[in-house]
Amino acid sequence: MVTACSGAAVEARAHLPPMEITGKLNLNTATEEQLMLLPTVGSSEAERIVTWRKKNGGFKRTADLRRVKGFGYKTFKKLEPFLDIKGDTTLAASPARPGTR
Repeated sequence: MVTACSGAAVEARAHLPPMEITGKLNLNTATEEQLMLLPTVGSSEAERIVTWRKKNGGFKRTADLRRVKGFGYKTFKKLEPFLDIKGDTTLAASPARPGTR
């Protein structure tokens, strides 16, 4: 399925301030909306994570994310500090402070 974005939607997203991510995300309980708080994760990637989780009975370790199409070593390493397989999802995004990027 291919989804087209309007030029205005893409331009609006480009003008969003950089976000600072804090907390952890439980791969076994997170919703698609929560997954989309992760850097580089959009709606299609979030959907693939949820589909993989349902099909395979959940994630046994965070590195299992690499089994989901589109999540290779580099992407996993970028996301790893925010991932967990137990506990509550506490991931939050807030505007980055100037000078922190």
